[in-house]
Order: sequence, then C-alpha cells, then structure tokens
Amino acid sequence: MKKALLLTLMVLLAGTFLSGCMINHRSHISDSSYNHPISSVLLDSIEPGVTTKDWVIDNFGEPDREKHLKDGEEVLIYENTRHKSSDFSLFLIIDSHSSEDIKEILSFKVKDGKVESYSLN
Repeated sequence: MKKALLLTLMVLLAGTFLSGCMINHRSHISDSSYNHPISSVLLDSIEPGVTTKDWVIDNFGEPDREKHLKDGEEVLIYENTRHKSSDFSLFLIIDSHSSEDIKEILSFKVKDGKVESYSLN
C-alpha cells in the first residue's frame, strides 16, 4: 500500500515539474512597423487651443493625409500599423501560431494653426 501511494506521489510530482517544459506560450507586439511614433507622453502634452500644427508635425512627422473642411478647419491624419504575434505549443502535440496587424489612426483637428482636438482609434 505504501509503495503504491509513494509511486502515485512520485508520478504526480514528476508531472508537475515536467509540465513547465511541455507548455509554452509567447505573445509579441512589434513596434517596428510603426509609420509615426505615438507616445502617450506626447499626446498628454497637447493642449487644445495652445498646441500648434507645426508642433504636431515636428513631433509626429508629416501626416499621411490632410482634409480641408469648409469652415477653415484642417484634419491631420496619421495611420500606423503594429504587428502582433502569438505562439502556443503543448509539448509535441499542439503547435499554433497566430498573427495580426493592428491599425491605429491618430487625427488632429486644427483651426487657425492651433489644435482644437485629437483622437486615437
């Protein structure tokens, strides 16, 4: 009886220690595909009515697109793409890989050379 209990305990302990080598999960987000740097520090420093269009261009680069509205407003549009990948494997039984591109659009509404508002989608 003691031998069976000891053997069961050893199998459970071995399974517990070996399971760390059998399961692997990695997730990675690559910022290398960004077209324009988007920093929360930069976004937090924007003051509507104070921050200028020139400041935006100096810090984010030339926009990908610009829209000129009838009332004299402009919209500066920046498009970014991040690549996200994830790998999962269970010893030699299961091995999966998934990846996706995440698109972000940052737009600034500008009037008379000053930022009125911005949005990040």
